[in-house]
Amino acid sequence: MRKNEEIELTGDPYHIAGGMQILLRRHNKLGKKKVYCWVVALNEQHSIRVMDLIAQSTKSDPVVEPMNVFIIPKERELAGIVFITNHIDGTTEPTDWDRAVAKRLLLASKIMNIPLLDYIIINEMDYHSLKATGLLKEIEKIADDLLSL
Repeated sequence: MRKNEEIELTGDPYHIAGGMQILLRRHNKLGKKKVYCWVVALNEQHSIRVMDLIAQSTKSDPVVEPMNVFIIPKERELAGIVFITNHIDGTTEPTDWDRAVAKRLLLASKIMNIPLLDYIIINEMDYHSLKATGLLKEIEKIADDLLSL
């Protein structure tokens, strides 16, 4: 693929998770078992414009700074982002860390006016979408309450 070539999302938009699982399998195969945090930024047509690794750690809770998540999408005036991470133990169930990061990202997304379209936790074979399970909506209500203070 050429550097600036777009990837069109077709069908289930969460095939992004499948692509990231391939990348995770490669890293794990090389003995680089870490927690990775990626941002996938989409344009108005929901084509991928940016995929960026924004944090990684050999510990279970890497530091995720909202500024690092939203700076490129804001500069390029993109329509929204999907945050993708994994757990070092291979589970896909949301942890307290995931909930805290999702809340911070939702707060920043509202301030920056760039929607957080989903927060996806992957392992090598499966994924968990906070949007699909309704957890992202619950966390968004908490973020809205905080912003209305």
